[in-house]
Amino acid sequence: MLSTGRCSASASMITSGNPSAKLGSTIVVQGSGAIGLFTLGLARLAGATRAIVVGGPADRLELAQAFGADVVINIDELRTPEERMRAVLE
Repeated sequence: MLSTGRCSASASMITSGNPSAKLGSTIVVQGSGAIGLFTLGLARLAGATRAIVVGGPADRLELAQAFGADVVINIDELRTPEERMRAVLE
């Protein structure tokens, strides 16, 4: 999982260089703000073939889809961590 909570763009760049974000991988980005969308784009450039973004609000998730997210999970709809985890693993 690529987390964007409380990190900077430079940390996001380092995270996306992680061997887990490589050709053919599935990535999960936590957060649909500017850094989350940036991380999504970097992961796609690194070769991730499936991208899941967990965040909100709905308009940011629409933007995440425009940036290449295959699946978006709205934290306003799935309120508990357990619900979100199940949605990621589906």
